[in-house]
This record gives sequence, structure tokens and C-alpha cells, in this order.
Amino acid sequence: RQKGLKHAYFATGHYARAFFLPRFGRHVLRRGRDIRKDQSYFLYRLTQEQIRRALFPLGEMTKEEVRALAARHRLPMRDAPDSQDFYSGDYTELLALEERPGNIVDASGRVLGRHSGFWRFTPGQRRGLGIAADSALYVLRLDASRNEVVVGPYRQSLRSGCILGDLCLHIPLTAAGKNLRARMRSSQPPVPVATREGPAPDLLAVDFDEPQQGVAPGQSLVFYLDDLVLGGGIIRADANPFALS
Repeated sequence: RQKGLKHAYFATGHYARAFFLPRFGRHVLRRGRDIRKDQSYFLYRLTQEQIRRALFPLGEMTKEEVRALAARHRLPMRDAPDSQDFYSGDYTELLALEERPGNIVDASGRVLGRHSGFWRFTPGQRRGLGIAADSALYVLRLDASRNEVVVGPYRQSLRSGCILGDLCLHIPLTAAGKNLRARMRSSQPPVPVATREGPAPDLLAVDFDEPQQGVAPGQSLVFYLDDLVLGGGIIRADANPFALS
């Protein structure tokens, strides 16, 4: 529309579904029928108007059915490999940042190694740390102010919950009751969660039934009831680690 193109509907190849839910008078998203390819996690921030005008022709199909349909119509992409990331190189190259060497430390501040830029790491990451240790280490957090990457054993990477901001909810979370689930990554199966008031009116606290790894500020958490997308928000902070013996 901003480009001056008039349209009644907009079709995409996302594996997701959209429909109108009379009970709430809202247009909502559902997970794609092919759970392996479901992309609803990426779409939760669509507005009501955008969902109303969106068409997802692949949402009711599996990847195999899509390929078979393409083959019947002799389309050239019938044998194309699955879609890949838009950039095949190191993502950090897109930031166009110069190297900024710093320390890799444990939770006590002990230096274990060096890095060339903290932005090259992700909370929960295990591989590619470039340090030797007696047991596997995971990225616990990134400290930009100190230019440090903090690492530790798996148990220290677990979190009990998080604080959400920038909320985008299509349906009240109370509609899910005790069946509320959430995902923090597109490839993650939804996990049981509970919510409560956050530290400010525009924030929401989320508690995990089981400890979760890789809870990182800046990433999205999306709520589900079965295959229905309730909405989500942006993680502002993680909660304290579980008290694990």
C-alpha cells in the first residue's frame, strides 16, 4: 500500500493460517498444518487489518504436498531445495562492525579466553566459543558495557522465566487457562507457562513450568493455545536462574 499498489488481499508462502474467531470478534493466526515448517512464530506482530487481508495458501498443506502440486503443474521450483537463510555468510558481517576484542569470563569474572566482538555470540550458545574446558560451557549473557561474554555450565544457563514488553496480544491470555504455552524460538515446541503482572503496567512476567535455556533479551516470546496464536512480546529481561541443587 505504501508503494501505491492497491490490493484487497496479500498472499504469502508462510506456513501459517488465518481466520476470524467469532467468540472474540478478532482475526487470529494458527500454526501451519505442517508443524515441522510452521512459521506462525514470525507473524505474531501482524495487525488485525494485516491478518484480515492475509492469505496463506500453504497453511493447510505439508511440504511434500506443496512439492507434489508443483510437480503436477511442472513448476521449476518443484525440485528446489528447502528455502535457506537470506545470507549464507557470517551474520555478524552484516553489522559492519570492526573487531572489538574482549574477555570471555565465567560467572565469577575469571577470564577463560578472548573474543573479537561480543555480538558474535548468543545466549545459550555452546559451539564456537573458542575456549577449552573440562565440561561443556554455554553463553549465559552478553555484557556490552564491559565487552564481556559470560559463560558457564548448562545448569547456570537455565532460567525460571522472563519479563516481556512491547506486547502484541490478539486474544486475552486468560482464555488459555492452564493450557497456555509459549515459544522463544521458531524451532522450539511450545512449553507450558504461566503469567502474572510485571514490574510496570506495560510489562508482563512469564514463569516457565520447567527451566528453559537461551532466554535472551531482545528475542520474541509467542503465546499459544493449542495451534492458536494468542500474541506475544519482546523479552526485556530474564528471571533469576532456577535454584538447582
